[in-house]
Amino acid sequence: MPEFDVTTIDLAIVAAYIIGILAIGIYVGRQQKEAGSYFLGGRGAIWPLIGLSLMSANLSGTSYVGLAGSGYDDGIAVWNYEWAATVVLIFFALFILPFYLRSKVDTMPQFLEKRFDRRTRYVFSGFSVITAIFIDSAGALFAGGLTLQLLFPDYSLWFLIAVIAFLGGSYVIFGGLRAVMITDTIQAVLLLAVGTTIFVMLFIEMGSWEAVRNAAPEGGFTLFKPADDDFMPAPGILTGVLWLSVYYWIANHVVVQKVLAAKDTNNGRWAFCWRVPCSCRSCSS
Repeated sequence: MPEFDVTTIDLAIVAAYIIGILAIGIYVGRQQKEAGSYFLGGRGAIWPLIGLSLMSANLSGTSYVGLAGSGYDDGIAVWNYEWAATVVLIFFALFILPFYLRSKVDTMPQFLEKRFDRRTRYVFSGFSVITAIFIDSAGALFAGGLTLQLLFPDYSLWFLIAVIAFLGGSYVIFGGLRAVMITDTIQAVLLLAVGTTIFVMLFIEMGSWEAVRNAAPEGGFTLFKPADDDFMPAPGILTGVLWLSVYYWIANHVVVQKVLAAKDTNNGRWAFCWRVPCSCRSCSS
């Protein structure tokens, strides 16, 4: 691990950020008493709130550490996960979302129970818990722990992961979905600002676009790689990446739960304009 000189000011900023996020989350969700209010924030979320919350969920530590690391090691082929999501989101916003919102359900498993039966609900609930623990949360916590270990090398990785899980779970449990969406919105703005700043600083350090290309791995600027590629073969985009995107953006509770909180169908669709390059006019038609 590289060494950083962490000063009192750095620690004060980190402490203020943590305390501020926890305070906002708990304050916003203090009146969430009913299930619909707790899980869906009163079904009154507007599109900027939903869009930024989705962006924050997607641009977690797994993106800033994992995707960046994969791009550095293998090239831009890892971005296939993102553009494939655009195709899925267009389909979801136009055809699937209206069914979800008209059903007036609180969770995705509840929708499946109404559509099929109770057994389907239990199976999908168990599947969601397992994937949330071992895929979604595990990756984000590990990446966050690695980042914190750069600042606090004297603490073990497991301790830092436990701290992140405890702090994140605190306002989620007490505040409900409304607290999550408000804090996600704040963090999305910070992630975009910090990410842009890092990009500009690194580009200035590199000096030119030609220097960036020269620093890339062999074939790093190839989006569709040969079928025998070990990391991202082109056929795997259709047989694997696209279907992973279908699950994540249409059935995963991390995404769907926030969209179910939309005030109406148009607000739910407009939220995806943060990720999909479509016009609001086409989304509302």
